[in-house]
Amino acid sequence: MAYRYKLKQAVLQLGDTGYPFERLIAEVFARQDFETEVGQFVGGRCIQHEIDVIARRMGDIRYMECKYSTNRIKVLSIQTPLYVHARMLDVISRHDPSGAESSGWLVTNMRFSSDSIEYAKCAGLKLLGWEYPEGGGLKTELDRLDIYPITLLHYLNRHQKARLIENGMVTCHQLGKQVSALEKLHLSDSLRKQVDRELTIILG
Repeated sequence: MAYRYKLKQAVLQLGDTGYPFERLIAEVFARQDFETEVGQFVGGRCIQHEIDVIARRMGDIRYMECKYSTNRIKVLSIQTPLYVHARMLDVISRHDPSGAESSGWLVTNMRFSSDSIEYAKCAGLKLLGWEYPEGGGLKTELDRLDIYPITLLHYLNRHQKARLIENGMVTCHQLGKQVSALEKLHLSDSLRKQVDRELTIILG
């Protein structure tokens, strides 16, 4: 599908804040039968932390910090995994129930520095980047799960896409299930038909 070649650009266009990206990541795990929460405050052993995404599935609990950038060539340096790992250890040390497998994750649309990857492997911090791990990065997961940001839609302008994102519509799948959200954009009949047709093509 031609839309797959525009995925990276579509993710870069999700907006200037990280919240739509967090919703996108929650959708990735929700489509794998995880129960997900976004933007939750969790008390650690020492202090309280805001966790971007929490995903739970049958004793598997994943606490995720999401780092989003609109810069397509940015590399995540070692300082970020060092900081994130400390936060995750504080949370897990208090909320690791007996029999559960809890893990801290750092998720980004960027690339990781070699030091970041080496440290994460040693420390047990899970990394998910655009093309990391090899064969299972974010790009691969979006493709595999048929998750496409609404920013892929050609017939809507930037302002219209931003309106949808503000109303919680981050993926084409979400919009396909709640097409009534398009009514708030007051599209012309011809434009609405073009958007509906494009959604049908993307969603298969």
